[in-house]
Amino acid sequence: VVAGCEREARIIEMQRTIRYQGAIVQRDCVLLIRYRDPQSERTFWMVPGGCLEPNESEEECVQREMREEVNLLVRVERLLVDDDEKVSIYDRHKTYLCYVESGVPSPGYEPEFLVPEGYGIIETGWFHLGQPETWGEEVHQDGITVSWLRRIQQVLGYL
Repeated sequence: VVAGCEREARIIEMQRTIRYQGAIVQRDCVLLIRYRDPQSERTFWMVPGGCLEPNESEEECVQREMREEVNLLVRVERLLVDDDEKVSIYDRHKTYLCYVESGVPSPGYEPEFLVPEGYGIIETGWFHLGQPETWGEEVHQDGITVSWLRRIQQVLGYL
C-alpha cells in the first residue's frame, strides 16, 4: 500500500509541473484574472489556468479551470503556446485558445493546493490584444503577465 501511495504522489507531482491555461478570446480581447496575495499585499493579473487532475485530459483540465476560476463554460479550440521556459513555479505552460460557450465572467475560486488563506481571485477583466496601451500600469510592470499577453498577441497575429 505504501508503494502505491508513493507512486500516486509522484504522479500528482508530475501533473503539477505543467500549468494548463485558457486564453479566452472575445472581440479582440483576452480575459485575465486578478489575484490578491495577502502575504505580499500584492495584486497581479494572469491567464486563468491550473493543473491536471487524475484521469483528466488537457482540454478537460482547461474547461474545468475556466469554470472554477471565471465561471464560464468554454470551448477549447486549439493549443496556442507550449512553453517550457520556467517563468513561475511551473516547469512548463500550455496555453489553449478558448471561446465562451455560456456564462458571464466573474471571479471564481482557487482550489489549488498550498494557497495561503486570503489568496484568491478578486476580479476578471478583458484586455484588448490590439491596444496594449490600454492594459494599465499594473500589467505593464509585471514581466510575466506582459510576456504572456505578448505571446498570445504574436500567435494570434496582433503583433
